[in-house]
Amino acid sequence: MLQNLIGHFDANVVTIPARQYTLGAVNQYDATFYIGWATGEVVPQAFLQDVAKTEKRVVWLRSNLGQINQLEGFSTADRWGFLTWSNQWFDAEPTAPGEIPGFFSTVYYKNLAFKKSAKMSGDTIAADPELLITEVSDPTRVKVHAVIGNPTTQETAPYVLQSGNFWFVADNPFTYAGTRDRYMVFADLLHDMLGIDHPVSHPAMIRLEDVDAKVVPANFKAVVDLLHANNVPFTMATIPHYKDPYGAQNNGKATGIPLAQATTLRLALDYALTRGGEILQHGYTHQGELMKNGFPGNGATGYDYEFWDVVHDAPMPGDSVPWALGRVQAGLREFLDLGYRPVGWETPHYQGSPSVLKAVAQVHQAAYQRHSYYTSDQPNLTPGIGADFLQYQFFPYLIERDIYGLRVLPENLGNLQYFQFGVEEELTAADVLERARYALAVRDGFGSFFYHPFLVDTPGQRGLQDLQDIVTGLNALGFTWTSPSRLLTP
Repeated sequence: MLQNLIGHFDANVVTIPARQYTLGAVNQYDATFYIGWATGEVVPQAFLQDVAKTEKRVVWLRSNLGQINQLEGFSTADRWGFLTWSNQWFDAEPTAPGEIPGFFSTVYYKNLAFKKSAKMSGDTIAADPELLITEVSDPTRVKVHAVIGNPTTQETAPYVLQSGNFWFVADNPFTYAGTRDRYMVFADLLHDMLGIDHPVSHPAMIRLEDVDAKVVPANFKAVVDLLHANNVPFTMATIPHYKDPYGAQNNGKATGIPLAQATTLRLALDYALTRGGEILQHGYTHQGELMKNGFPGNGATGYDYEFWDVVHDAPMPGDSVPWALGRVQAGLREFLDLGYRPVGWETPHYQGSPSVLKAVAQVHQAAYQRHSYYTSDQPNLTPGIGADFLQYQFFPYLIERDIYGLRVLPENLGNLQYFQFGVEEELTAADVLERARYALAVRDGFGSFFYHPFLVDTPGQRGLQDLQDIVTGLNALGFTWTSPSRLLTP
């Protein structure tokens, strides 16, 4: 995840386990990051010795920094002007069953309060409360860029501090990262950590989601007309080949509609293309060919997964780069044969093995999405020791090159969603705009979201009014509308 974010700067990155560090290596790079995600892990002496004396940029995240004070004649107070204390977790005070105990959960930055998320998952608390407490001993040498606080105890501590070319981040900003999370603080300060500033710029983008052969012309036209009237360019995440092998949406009759036969879809695309729309390839069929695979598990395009076996939580049978490449190319061919040129790619449901992104990078100039990244190129999801895990990652800004060499355009605000369509959490226009307000804290942060045209079918056309409110609100916040083609043009 860190390497992906550094991809915003199109930098060359070498990633190694700390135990493989060799003496003097830190001086061969412009900047070195240490992620202390495992508290108590022994840091190699060679690395500690180099960090203690190097003039190169070093960014240390979360744990184990106190070990550097064990070097003979060295202290962080003398070298950098701050003290290291203990790691903090949840508060020790008892709480009622089912309640989350207090912890350092709020990061203050640019007059905003960024939250570390925490929620109950059954009897388990889903959160990452751990951080390393530091104390500034010499304010003339230390700049505190952000502060973290415990609302329960009213305690505060530095969240990000800097002394010369040494930076310290009190926790791991990548765990449980959300749209109003301290992850955004880190993403912005990464410019300063690397010494590569970008001018203040706040583009806005919208993507119309799951446009396929079953598109409802009236709903689609209403959305396109609203955006066109507001001078808003937009992208259509279009599924080229509709399949419903079990007849879930067609009265039990198996149905397949390639783009060449999807007259209604092509008319909708042609209408939108003259009004500021651009086509994005949203998979090939957006469903699994071999099984009912997803929610509600009916096997139909738009509902099921294409590049991930959700039933078994594993890569699809036969998963490989050639397999994924074949599907990417087959979908693209249906567009090109009819004269349509997609501006990029979006993985169905953002979910696929590393094979997908490796394949997409061979075909498309960019992806416009979030995505799932694994700790292995061939993920083993079997529970237990040695299992790999995934992390959906959203980006607040454009990533010039992710770990697979793919350019990624951000979607960082999420989407409108209403209870009537079966979701567990409702997200309104006000929610999307509040996320956008926090996105402004990132100096070149986007306001990018997606919208399902079927939301027009809400009582009183609430979905259409909410869309108008988002457009109006992003304009008022100072965002400037753009599109993939404008961003990707040299």
